[in-house]
Amino acid sequence: MTEASAFHDSVPRARGVSTPSSPLYRVDRFIVPADGRDEFLARVHDTHAVLRQQDGFLQDMILEQQSGPGAFNIVTVVEWANAEVVGRVSEAVAKRHAEIGFDRHEMIARLGITADIASYARVPALRRPLATHDRGGRLSPTPVPVQLACRSRKPPDCRRQRLE
Repeated sequence: MTEASAFHDSVPRARGVSTPSSPLYRVDRFIVPADGRDEFLARVHDTHAVLRQQDGFLQDMILEQQSGPGAFNIVTVVEWANAEVVGRVSEAVAKRHAEIGFDRHEMIARLGITADIASYARVPALRRPLATHDRGGRLSPTPVPVQLACRSRKPPDCRRQRLE
């Protein structure tokens, strides 16, 4: 697998989730042993310098775990304008890596790094929230609107109907 195809292969394939005009989020998670941290981060910073120069780049973050039980200690996030820029960006990264003689697969194997690489799209908003905040700032379930449908005024004949 080439450098360019590895990036391009992580574009979402689910229908109805991503549109040509919606942002695409590349999220790479790594388990990096302590003795390989500095070399790995130097390469990440170099690669992100290339990414920041590309058309369609919106923002990025390089994060290091500070606490918690998670296994991944380095996470990178890049927001792209849309999925259409991925091919061009992949080529630019592959070109830079070739210029400096860098093989990311070799480095990952040599340093014992585990990688989880994927692209994501935003989840569409729900029609109604599952919970809301009450006046005291406490989270409470959103009530489902109901009405009483009665044949008579007597309560035993009434039943609850969900409003749609």
